[in-house]
Amino acid sequence: MGSGSKKARKGKEAFEAHFHSLYGDRWPHLKEALLREREQIRLKDGLLKEYHLDEASCYPPELLNVGEEESVLDLCSAPGGKAIQLALALGGRGRLVLNELSRTRRQRLEKVVEEHLEEKDRKNIEIWGKDGSRLGQWVEERFDAILVDAPCSSERHLIENPSHLETWGPKRTKQLAHRQMGLLCSALDLLKSSGRLVYSTCSISPEENEVLIQRFLKKRKDRIEVVEDPQGPGEPRPFGRLIFPDESNGHGPMYVCLLRAPSEVDSFD
Repeated sequence: MGSGSKKARKGKEAFEAHFHSLYGDRWPHLKEALLREREQIRLKDGLLKEYHLDEASCYPPELLNVGEEESVLDLCSAPGGKAIQLALALGGRGRLVLNELSRTRRQRLEKVVEEHLEEKDRKNIEIWGKDGSRLGQWVEERFDAILVDAPCSSERHLIENPSHLETWGPKRTKQLAHRQMGLLCSALDLLKSSGRLVYSTCSISPEENEVLIQRFLKKRKDRIEVVEDPQGPGEPRPFGRLIFPDESNGHGPMYVCLLRAPSEVDSFD
């Protein structure tokens, strides 16, 4: 087999072929939207100073819909935009655990919390530095609501960085999906009866989004179900919704899926 076909399995050429196979004639428009500069929104109400983020990033914390007295876990919390939204929703009540394994990213998260949140909204926050995929094995407590904003392929960042794009290959997506499954299974072990779990990524790869949720449901079908959000932003997928930048003024991508654990008297078939 020639070197040309080997190269096609990795890098920009393979990336283009892969996403064209997924999205067909839509791919050129979607790619153009991914390359377009985004206009960020500013979170400022109730904050010490403004925090800028993509509008699509507001959807996962909103969908989790936390109550003021609830215990909440943000399993992969850095850089901190979604953590700020969760903290404001709790208003200093209940409990908010922000977990981030990477020391560098955790330090950035700590800085974001300190610089943007008032003391009254920080008093119920704990910051952990544990491996989220194993947290369910180590921690006995359970949470009312969990956000899993998982590490993902982030194709927008890939195509903005040619050196990163040249290293892309399908194997990377499979590795990330394996990691994401570990995070979801760990989160389920940490969820209370009737608890809510929101899974999100900034990927357009089905293998990291709805296909992953389908596999997760097969593994844990008696312990979790998908809760549809028909009024949410973006396009419905077989499971969850995906905010595509070519249909949302450049915002996103952001895949989001809401799941619920059964109550003690429920059972999922």
